[in-house]
Amino acid sequence: MEALDRFLNRFERGVIGACFTGCLLLLMVSVLTRYLFRWPMSFGDELSTYLFLLMTFLGAAAAVRNNSELRVDALVEAFPKLKRWVNLFVHLCRMLAAVIFIVYGIRFVVVEWEFKAVTPILEIPFTIINGFLPLFGVILILRTLLRMPADWRKE
Repeated sequence: MEALDRFLNRFERGVIGACFTGCLLLLMVSVLTRYLFRWPMSFGDELSTYLFLLMTFLGAAAAVRNNSELRVDALVEAFPKLKRWVNLFVHLCRMLAAVIFIVYGIRFVVVEWEFKAVTPILEIPFTIINGFLPLFGVILILRTLLRMPADWRKE
């Protein structure tokens, strides 16, 4: 389990860092070409959108690892003895959401595969873009399974 956690951590950090750097560079060059040279570089805007999407999904999964996701702790504050059960409920809801991401993400990929749809400017197959959904679902389930024992042991 520790090896899986290290692998996911390196994967998330590497891809998030690459996506952030790519977005930053693409948008900076896009703004420069648009306003300095009067030549709009539209492919940078499209690519940075997809990189931002991937970065957001992986960031949400990384937040589970660090226990830094947004939560409303009113129930836990009111009933501290229920903390373990509330955390378990939150984990189960998160895994249900991840399963929905996987199932519907695969459905989207299949539909886009059948239609051979591509993005408007770069002509990236939408199967790749929609493939972010099941990938996110799998990583979210793995992160949740890795997080659950630590939350259960805590009081």
